[in-house]
Amino acid sequence: MRTLTIFFEGSDPSGTNSLNYIDQILEFLDPSLGISQSARLVRLFYEIIRNIYDHADGKGQLYLKDDGQTISFEIKDYGSRAYDLEAIIAIGVSSKAGSGRNFGLGLIGGMIKGYANSLGIDLIIATSHGFCYSGVYRYKRSLNE
Repeated sequence: MRTLTIFFEGSDPSGTNSLNYIDQILEFLDPSLGISQSARLVRLFYEIIRNIYDHADGKGQLYLKDDGQTISFEIKDYGSRAYDLEAIIAIGVSSKAGSGRNFGLGLIGGMIKGYANSLGIDLIIATSHGFCYSGVYRYKRSLNE
């Protein structure tokens, strides 16, 4: 079993840190996943990581665990505020003051959850202390294996 933990420690206006995190995740992922599966997982993780930078001052962490059959993940911000996810979805906006962005398009529009579902991941979004995204990805094996 292999694990990866990345700590997000603040603002990233140039996006350089985010790109470095993507490199670390790509290096961690098992090459047997192939380019397509790896790219799709990284895309999901990147969207969640960007939410941490856009809405939680870039403070949080990512934890991945690969047991050779599944990749479990938890990506969370260090927010202390509780959010009512159903209310956010119902009203369609939950702006962070001064950010010029909202918790909207990726979360409200269902992009993150829908994309996770397309990967076979039942994405859990906990909001009792900031946002915490977790799930399990099962390796897709070819029929010849």
